[in-house]
Amino acid sequence: MSECPIFAYPIRIIPFDLGRSLSANDLTLIEKRFQPRFGKLEFTPRQSSILKGISLLFNIQENISAYLYSNGICVIVVKETKLSFQNNFENFSISYGENRKNAHRAFFEWKHSASPVIWDVITELRRIVRKNTPIKITLRKSASEQFEHRGLSYIMTLSMFDVSRTIINSTRFKNYPHWLKSNVYALLDPSVLYLEDSSKFECAAGSRLDLPTILSELEMNEAPTDYERHRHINTFMSWASVSILGQLQDVDKEEYTALEVQLQSDWFYVYCLDKSLDDFSTLTKKDIIDIQRQHYELDLLENRLFDFDDSSMPTRILDIQKGLVETSGLAGNIQHLQRKMQYILERERLDSELRQKHLSQSTEILLFVIAFIEIAPTVIKYGNNIYPNAGVAASFFIILFGIILLIRKN
Repeated sequence: MSECPIFAYPIRIIPFDLGRSLSANDLTLIEKRFQPRFGKLEFTPRQSSILKGISLLFNIQENISAYLYSNGICVIVVKETKLSFQNNFENFSISYGENRKNAHRAFFEWKHSASPVIWDVITELRRIVRKNTPIKITLRKSASEQFEHRGLSYIMTLSMFDVSRTIINSTRFKNYPHWLKSNVYALLDPSVLYLEDSSKFECAAGSRLDLPTILSELEMNEAPTDYERHRHINTFMSWASVSILGQLQDVDKEEYTALEVQLQSDWFYVYCLDKSLDDFSTLTKKDIIDIQRQHYELDLLENRLFDFDDSSMPTRILDIQKGLVETSGLAGNIQHLQRKMQYILERERLDSELRQKHLSQSTEILLFVIAFIEIAPTVIKYGNNIYPNAGVAASFFIILFGIILLIRKN
C-alpha cells in the first residue's frame, strides 16, 4: 500500500480530585486565575448534551484540555501525537500497546512531556480550593499529594484508529481479516501480549517473547460487541480499553472524548468518596449529615447515567453510554458504595441507640438513688420505732428490690 493503512490517535484521560464540591466563589477565583493564562472554552452543542455537572473548560495547550466539574473532579485530556503503522500494520496492536504502556508509566512517574504543565495546573487548582476552604470542612484525602502517585490514580486511554477503506469499508467484526481480529482482541486485553499497565504482575520474560507469533495465534471465543450504529466506524470496549476503528471524523473524536471524560469524572468521583469513607473511625453529627448527602448524590448520579440534556439524543449515544457504564463497572461501584454508606449509617444509628440506652440506665439509677435518699430517713425512723433495726432492714430490702427491678428492666 502506498498510503499508510492505519493511523492511531491516542487520547489520555486523567482525572484528579480537588478535594470537595466547588462553590460559585471557587469557580470565580479559578476563572479569574486561569482565563488570562489559557482562555476559557465554550462548550459545543454536543458537549453540552453529554457533559453533566461540568463548570469550566480550559485549553491548557493545543493538545491538553482541563474539564472542571462542580463536584471537585478535574479531568485532564491529552491528545497524543498521531501514530502511523506503515510497515507493521498487521501487528499494529504490539507497537500501539508498547506506546500505551510506556506513556502510562511516564505519566505515573511524572516524566511525560505533558507532566510539568499538568502538575502546575493541578497544584494551582488545589491551592485555590484549599485556601478558600473553611476550617470546619475537611478535604477528601484523594486531593493530597500523598495519595496514589501524587493524586494521579490511573490513566484511561481512548484508542481511536483511522483505518483504510481497503481494510474496513462499512463492515462488521465478523468480516474483518483474521489479523485485524487478533489485533482488536489484543487492544481489548493488553495482557495477552504482556503489555498490561501493572508493574507488579509484569512478566519478566515479556521482552524476549515472540509477540508477533503470539498475536497471530490469538483466537477469540466469541466476537466482541460493537456498540456503534454508524457504519463508518466500529466501537469495541472492555475494562482495559475503548477502541474505535474505521474512517474517523472530527465529530467522532469530539463525541467519544466527551463521553469518556464524563464517564471518568463520575467513576473517579465515586472512587474518591469510597476512599474517604475509610477515614471515618468515629463519626460526628456533621460527618453523618455529609454521608447522608453523598448517599443522595449517588442516587442522583445513578439515575442520570443514561439521562442526557437532549430529548432528541440519538439512540446510538445511549448504546455507547451503556457500553461504557457496563465495561467500566461504574453502576456496580455506585451500588457498592451505597451499601457501604448504608452500613455506616446503620452502625451509627445502633451505636446511638446504645448510647441512649446507657444514658437512660444512668438516669434511672440516679433517680432511684435520689428517691432513696429522700425516703431513707423516714423509713429508718418509723421502722426502728416498730422494731429495733427494722428500718435498716427495710432500707436494705428497698435497695435490693430496686436493683433487681433495674436489672430485669434492662
